[in-house]
This record gives sequence, C-alpha cells and structure tokens, in this order.
Amino acid sequence: VDFYLDGPGGIVDHLFERIIKNGKAVVVLAEGAGQNLMAEMGAAGEVVTDQSGNVLLDDVGPWLLKQLKMRLDDRLEEASEHGDKLYPKYLDPSYMVRGVPPNTADNLYCLQLAHNAV
Repeated sequence: VDFYLDGPGGIVDHLFERIIKNGKAVVVLAEGAGQNLMAEMGAAGEVVTDQSGNVLLDDVGPWLLKQLKMRLDDRLEEASEHGDKLYPKYLDPSYMVRGVPPNTADNLYCLQLAHNAV
C-alpha cells in the first residue's frame, strides 16, 4: 500500500488539519504499508526472508511515527494557542492479536477501528 507524507494528498497535511480541528487523530497502518516510501527515503533494511522464503517486511510503524513527529511538531506548536506539539502513542497489536483467540469484543473493536480510520 503506497501513501505520501508530503504534498497534495499527503498524510501530514491531512493529520495536521484533523488535529487542529478535533484535537486528536488516529492512524491505523496495515502490515506492508509504506514499504516503497521507506525504500525511497533510504530507511528500508536489507531484504530478509523467513524459513519459507517469504520476504519479511520492514516495520513501518516506528519509522512513520518518527517522520510524522518531525514534520508536525513545529507546525502544531505554531498553530496551537498553548504551543502544543505532537504527543503520539504507538501501539503494536501484533503480540496481542496472536496471543489469544479473538472474541466478539475483538471483532467489534476491529470494526470500530476500521470505520474510524483516518
């Protein structure tokens, strides 16, 4: 899944507007998102495969968090009447999702996340 950080249609401008309007935003990333962007910016690691020969994808979550913080901190500080910056919270659910079988509450929670995704 390809996406853009900057420019028209980029997520940085969209998140900035969302945070200014609502005071908060949620970003949900799919596994494999942003691999091309990471490679273009020189952040992709070497190609590694698992024992089955499947390519292991780079972890875009922490990388995107760092990129968003760098791009939004100054803009938010200037636009905020209190000088607020970006205070992100990063949740990697991979260990939680694989730890126990899903139940009805998990299904509803995932549905809510999908419907409210930025």
